[in-house]
Amino acid sequence: MAGRVGSSPNRRFQRAANRAHVTRIGVADHGLVVAAAGAVFGHQVALAPLAAHASHGLLYVLMIAMPLAGWAMRSAGGYPVMLSDSLRLPPIFLVSPVAFAILRHLHTWLAMLLFVRFLAHMAAALYHGLIRRDGVFASMTLRRHHRDRDQAQAGPVESR
Repeated sequence: MAGRVGSSPNRRFQRAANRAHVTRIGVADHGLVVAAAGAVFGHQVALAPLAAHASHGLLYVLMIAMPLAGWAMRSAGGYPVMLSDSLRLPPIFLVSPVAFAILRHLHTWLAMLLFVRFLAHMAAALYHGLIRRDGVFASMTLRRHHRDRDQAQAGPVESR
């Protein structure tokens, strides 16, 4: 197709399904991350150290930046970003082979950094849950949220 960077008739059909699937996941993930970031940073978390906030902040920044870099990369390559068979996102970047190459590298590096950050996040959670046993891991699980909800519904405990 004219105007597309790196497209050939052989490969375009083979990669179309994969691109559409990855794009839909990226867009859906981006929406969930924006909502989660608003929920997390909209409330002050008591007793959380600055390092934990910075770590979570980096995780959310990467989860927002990577899909945007992918969208810009696809726009620069002349590829549509399809959410469904009939719903298409508008391009956010002009078609440019140079921009496509730069954004492709940026998207790849952001993906690797996000993966490493995710592994570090999981390692920290397991460290707190299995080694330190300081309650940080329990605060991340649903057990704590269910316990807090049950205690709130039960009301104050009367002292005898």
